[in-house]
Amino acid sequence: MKTNTLTIILISSLFCHLYTNDSLVTSSKYFELSVEAGVFSYTSIGYGWVNENRSEQSFNFRYGTDILHKSFSEIYSFGIFSRKSYPALSEKSLFYYDIGVDFTYFSNWSNWFSGSEEGSKRLVTPNFAIGYGYIFKLDNGNVIMLTSDIGLKLLIFNIGLSYKF
Repeated sequence: MKTNTLTIILISSLFCHLYTNDSLVTSSKYFELSVEAGVFSYTSIGYGWVNENRSEQSFNFRYGTDILHKSFSEIYSFGIFSRKSYPALSEKSLFYYDIGVDFTYFSNWSNWFSGSEEGSKRLVTPNFAIGYGYIFKLDNGNVIMLTSDIGLKLLIFNIGLSYKF
């Protein structure tokens, strides 16, 4: 199992590297901390840059757990994804898409369906999403961003809050 996970991480890293357009000159770099809320909550950290054409590219690592695990099952997830964003209708909004993979562990998987407490399940799920964000620029040059996205992933819809510095 460890070999399969390592293989998936290496392939994902290669994909993210190929996905980057290195021919664009970057004008500024940033770190990003974010949280996503819902039944399943994520925290993530990322590194990104703004290109000359005002598009942004970032690579992110995230960790999540369910906030209702006492009612259902213990769920833990970690993932990697790449985000590409473009200015939208104004300087304060943007469209983006994510490409990545999540590794998820469910304890007591069968409990969800049969009431039994036996078994656990590990899943590898894609993270393909499109989203929209609204940007709040701070006086110190940093940015707070409110985002929402929808896509093919463990949770179909997310709402998030990011801080870029």
